[in-house]
Amino acid sequence: MLAFYHKLAVKLAKIRWLVLLINISALLAFIYLIAVAEANLAQQWQLTSIVIWLFSLLAYLISLLFIEPIAQVNPKLGFIAKVSYRLQLIGKYLLALFMSGLVFTIIFIGLRALLGIIRSLFF
Repeated sequence: MLAFYHKLAVKLAKIRWLVLLINISALLAFIYLIAVAEANLAQQWQLTSIVIWLFSLLAYLISLLFIEPIAQVNPKLGFIAKVSYRLQLIGKYLLALFMSGLVFTIIFIGLRALLGIIRSLFF
């Protein structure tokens, strides 16, 4: 799992500026919908702008948190260094599980937003 997130972070690091631009644009769109837009328009597009913002924020965080390669333990190191390495590895695995949960949650919310858009456009 850590190898997958590392490969994804390397790919996202190349377009980090684009992800950050999408992040800022979605946040500004959400602020516009709250502050200026009419109620009908705001109600229709608020969830979509939040989902895009959360997804781009998550992509940006993945590109920052998992860019470092997975370190290998040296067998010549002492006990404290090995325990420290194991604790760091457990922390990275827990972070990867948390990020996976966030991705699945955001995808679920995004599908609900997409269903609402399709329902409003065709029915």
